[in-house]
Amino acid sequence: MGGFVPLLVLGVRVAFAIGLATVATMMLSIGPTVALTTVAQRMATGLDSFTLLAIPCLILAGHPMNRSGIACRLIDLARSFLGPLPGGLAFVNVLASMLFGAISGSAVAASAIGATVGPRMVDEAYDRDFAAAVNITAATTGLVIPPSNVLIVYSLAGGGASIAALFLAGYLPGLLTGFLPTGTWSPVGEVERVVRPLLPPFVAMLIALALVAAFPGLSLWLPSLFGY
Repeated sequence: MGGFVPLLVLGVRVAFAIGLATVATMMLSIGPTVALTTVAQRMATGLDSFTLLAIPCLILAGHPMNRSGIACRLIDLARSFLGPLPGGLAFVNVLASMLFGAISGSAVAASAIGATVGPRMVDEAYDRDFAAAVNITAATTGLVIPPSNVLIVYSLAGGGASIAALFLAGYLPGLLTGFLPTGTWSPVGEVERVVRPLLPPFVAMLIALALVAAFPGLSLWLPSLFGY
């Protein structure tokens, strides 16, 4: 702690502060030569893992796919299913980020979807801050939906937890993280374009009242759906 805390105060990153403090402590206790040899051996042993090869391979696969235009193809695929719905572009952003995150295993790579969907969302009457928030939130699903770099690192750091079990456990939280926020809000511009021409006001009111009576929690969601 005597070396760790001063390094933090000086602004050294936590990982480097821990490493430098550990090396300094070992050098004082067992001598410089033995300490440096031990540190090198421990570092080599920690990295000598076949499982860790998955991380650079996923990153290597994700970046070429992003550069090659697969992000645009995923967006077009998602929009073909979800585009006509109220809030469709937000749904497209979420679904495309989930697909790309599942392919690349990286939230940073998944966030690149926003460079394509973001301007379209602004053109469709979405607030710019909201569009950015949707993209950032959706990109985090890449941390959970398998294959995930974070789950691989956790498996190694957690004493050899089963990667297969972690991957199976990541599907449901990843899907919930992606889909649950999609029913909270949609812009007035899209609602007027999609919903109102399809439903006469009186019929829409009856449907809304029936749904609220059956599911009281919808009373918080329906007003925003119809743009009020």
